[in-house]
Amino acid sequence: MTSNAYAVDPDEKRIAVLVDREGLGDALLKIPFLRATRRAFPGHKVWWIATHQTAMEDDVAPWVAPLIDRVISHAGLTSPDREVIPRLRRLPPFELVFDSRTRFTTVLLARMNLKHRGFYACTPGFLLSDRLPPGRRLRPKGVAERMLTMIEAATGRAADWKGTFEVSPVARELAAERLLPGPRYLGLAPGSRELRKNWPLDRFIAAAAALAGKGYAPVFLIGPQEREWLATLRAAVPQALFPEAEPVDPALGISR
Repeated sequence: MTSNAYAVDPDEKRIAVLVDREGLGDALLKIPFLRATRRAFPGHKVWWIATHQTAMEDDVAPWVAPLIDRVISHAGLTSPDREVIPRLRRLPPFELVFDSRTRFTTVLLARMNLKHRGFYACTPGFLLSDRLPPGRRLRPKGVAERMLTMIEAATGRAADWKGTFEVSPVARELAAERLLPGPRYLGLAPGSRELRKNWPLDRFIAAAAALAGKGYAPVFLIGPQEREWLATLRAAVPQALFPEAEPVDPALGISR
């Protein structure tokens, strides 16, 4: 990383969002925060800076393109300190920094070494934040709500986060072909980015069978990492549907 790696417009107002690592689920949970950030600070460029990998630059990139102006992954902002400090100092100045990480020393390094005019964090008790979110002294447990508290602290009011995904006509047509009108569908997503985080497959099978017994049509949402489970699931829950058994181009879901 060279000193001119972050050439920027000196008149540009920037917001830095610091994260550790993010799979698809974590990234989706942070989209309400991104909506709220864009609405609260419409004239600012949002930089999403991840210490490790982030789904913001691949899996969900098409959906967050209007909300993020720059993604930096594998920024190496956790350890060792002697390497983190110069990396932080090479970043450009920011009007605001929102640090979603929770390790105190890591957040402290960012606060001390990034150039900023306002700093907000998700640490316990909102330590290291410039202000508390209105009416709060304890941070929420959930990731999505925890992220929103930083916007509330920066603006002094409730975050405007609501919104929907605009689904393209092509995606709607494909869904109509694979999920015919009539049944009451209920989706089950058995996988995640990390196998160790998954609920045991036999419990998904039991849940699907129970739902089918109550009149629902269980629908398994299968990604690339779960394709080897297809035969097991089909045998165990023959009434279940697998609309993604035939791979789907993720870009179909984007409203253009």
